[in-house]
Amino acid sequence: MKVKCIDNKHAGSALTKGRVYAVIEEMRSDYRVLDDNGKKTGWLKYRFETVDEIGWDAATRGPQMATLSGKHILKYQMPVLEQFEMQLPQNSLIIRMEDQGGMFWLWAVVDTRAPLETRSFRAFKTGALIPDSFDGKYVGFCKIHVQMELGLYIFEDVSR
Repeated sequence: MKVKCIDNKHAGSALTKGRVYAVIEEMRSDYRVLDDNGKKTGWLKYRFETVDEIGWDAATRGPQMATLSGKHILKYQMPVLEQFEMQLPQNSLIIRMEDQGGMFWLWAVVDTRAPLETRSFRAFKTGALIPDSFDGKYVGFCKIHVQMELGLYIFEDVSR
């Protein structure tokens, strides 16, 4: 079972709000997960919402119309940030990125049976300095309008 952290205001626990975690123990509406440091949390009540095994988030993706098992092309909402992480099934192949209605979207060929992995991305504007130490693979381009239209070139950090 997978749960999404909706409240990370728990002293002594390193959880990221919005991140999906695998449940290691469950008791009614209480869950225990491994935190971002790999340590088992205490029993956490009302800090998670359940998600399906592929991390379906109805708030950003709308209602799930079918149970998916196997390989599919799926669409994911990306945060509009210069640096961000996403949970995708292992070995997902990103095939497209596009801005639609002020939001950024990613399409990938995914195997819904694969466990989730964290993938890191960085976006650079035209003329922005790309650090020499950054090892990135170009994956797409999205436009954003902030007083003028800006283009963001999005790279996956492959140094991990």
